[in-house]
Amino acid sequence: MKAGWGSGCAVVAAWAAVQAQQPVITGLEKEPDGTVKLSFEAVEGKLLAVESASDLAGPWEPLLGQLAVSPDGTGMEFYRIRQSELSEGFQPSPWWWQREYALRNGLPVEVISTIGMEFRLIPPGSFTMGSPASELGHDGEESPQHRVTIGYPLWVGKYEVTQGQWEAVMGSNPSWLPGPDDRPVEMVSWDECQTFIETLNGLPEGGGYRLLSEAEWEYACRAGTSTAFHGGQITEEGGLDPVLDGLGWFWNNSSGATHQVGQKRANAWGLHDMHGNVWEWVEDDWHESYCLWWSGRVCVRPAPFDGSAWADEPRGSSRVRRGGSWGYDAGRCRSAYRLRLDPVDRYGSLGFRLARQLPGASAQ
Repeated sequence: MKAGWGSGCAVVAAWAAVQAQQPVITGLEKEPDGTVKLSFEAVEGKLLAVESASDLAGPWEPLLGQLAVSPDGTGMEFYRIRQSELSEGFQPSPWWWQREYALRNGLPVEVISTIGMEFRLIPPGSFTMGSPASELGHDGEESPQHRVTIGYPLWVGKYEVTQGQWEAVMGSNPSWLPGPDDRPVEMVSWDECQTFIETLNGLPEGGGYRLLSEAEWEYACRAGTSTAFHGGQITEEGGLDPVLDGLGWFWNNSSGATHQVGQKRANAWGLHDMHGNVWEWVEDDWHESYCLWWSGRVCVRPAPFDGSAWADEPRGSSRVRRGGSWGYDAGRCRSAYRLRLDPVDRYGSLGFRLARQLPGASAQ
């Protein structure tokens, strides 16, 4: 039986087979021809599959070659179905949108520098920055929640900058906890990170390296989620939180030290250690909240809505660090948590992650 827009028996059988596995619809993209691209999350570690094309007769049509496993370990398989067969309201999964955006614009999902730094594409999008008052561990400095739109593609370090990478650029290792080359560098101030970036941008391979803005950092960390961690909600603010235990190194599982990067599960965009291991410097000056001045109930001096760094002129006396570390509890490793430091400060729990803007890459 030929796959196509044929009759209903095979459609019912295929749909029943899908329902039996209780799939999660994770991706939807409308196409000009009136069809949509639909993806399902893996069930029990296995991709949804069919035995033959006949199983997809009716409104289902397979998209050959679109079978893959996402960075966070889930799998997806893509189909086209008639738009009329699907109710409205689904949103594309972040991982799917990352791959789709790259394909549409001829951009790489991953870039590797000459010294081995790996960067993952973070596609344009919007998100709600900050945390609700109901979130366990919420702090007033994470308010008010507000929508931010990142209108451009960005490549973000797959890992925190490592000791080996720092030494390759700067010729020495400042870390308080030295170890294998793939442990994160720490004991670096914001000012020293800027010197590292300036030196890195002077290498023959070309520049474009910088710190992330605070908004870019949270957008990249959340990867489409709105929970306390990119892998789920927080349940143990000061104890061994079961969700965070699988995502990062913090006080209750780190044994009092940094760990080699990439040992914990990545988020949907393929970024590791966004929660814990070491704090990460961002570009912004410190502000006590996301609104400097209220007029009644209206914020008239808000944080930027476009993803840019909130930098004062002249620059403020403090900067922002994000992500928590091996020495802090789960509540301080949340996606929204933020803390201030002076730009000359150094700690054995303080490192950074880089962003890279590729020449000619712009929002489309």
